[in-house]
Amino acid sequence: MGKEKIENYYKGAYSGKATAGVMYYLARQLNKENNNFLWLWILGLTEQLIYNKINQIQYEAFVDECQKEVLRFNNLPESERNRLAGSQLEDEFQLETTNKAIGTISIETDFKFMLLRHWSLYESMY
Repeated sequence: MGKEKIENYYKGAYSGKATAGVMYYLARQLNKENNNFLWLWILGLTEQLIYNKINQIQYEAFVDECQKEVLRFNNLPESERNRLAGSQLEDEFQLETTNKAIGTISIETDFKFMLLRHWSLYESMY
């Protein structure tokens, strides 16, 4: 019986919610949430996806929650609010100049290459 318990213990692993997400929920209940907690939650969620601790469906569900919080905390331009709401912009290549304040979070679609902005494309892929 003891050997079975040990084998079952080492059979697999389980990952729950990101700790940063739990901390954000706690801060929200205490009315202490801010962009710093939100950013840490986004980083924790991204780490879970990168290391396959959650699947794509779970990730997308949590990302929807994060997007709602980003919209709540940050004054995003109207065009970005419409894009996130699912409406199509008339001109996809419309140039929008906005001065973003330091510490704001914006929602952007980016390539899934790690550190692409800091390395070359080749170094990011391998």
